[in-house]
Amino acid sequence: MPAMDEMVTHSGACHCRRVRFEVDAPAAIEALACNCSLCAMTGFLHLIVPVERFRLLTGAGFLTTYTFNTGVAKHHFCSVCGIKSYYVPRSNPDGIDVNVRCLDPGTVVALTVRPFDGRNWEASAGDIVVVFSDGVSEALNAAGEEFGDDRLLAAAHQAARDADDVTSPAL
Repeated sequence: MPAMDEMVTHSGACHCRRVRFEVDAPAAIEALACNCSLCAMTGFLHLIVPVERFRLLTGAGFLTTYTFNTGVAKHHFCSVCGIKSYYVPRSNPDGIDVNVRCLDPGTVVALTVRPFDGRNWEASAGDIVVVFSDGVSEALNAAGEEFGDDRLLAAAHQAARDADDVTSPAL
């Protein structure tokens, strides 16, 4: 079993296993449980990583993409079993958001799940956890400066710009 702070390669898949992937992330995962309309219905647990740490191994031809609202997020799901094992998130369109529930057993040594208020996305975007290529996992705050990291600042400012351009539809 890997150490908690060790970076490991996690394998995962959709339910029918046609869509298979690998993701490099810490062995101890901090995930977000979002309460937005889509995530609440699907039970998606969010692990956001840079795109270079994600590899789609099989199943690209089985993927169907769903977009809504701003169209920035690209929700990819298996056209056979309907499972969304990963997608391109609105909060980090240069990254990949992996569903922790779709990871194969054996490499996750600990899982911490934090709530995220996706129903009020614009106000909560600063609470999004991003795992950077160096393995650092940090929550974005509204301004980003608290962490003294240009990556956080850039991501927080992008989230704020996205929020300014969006009017969420009423459910």
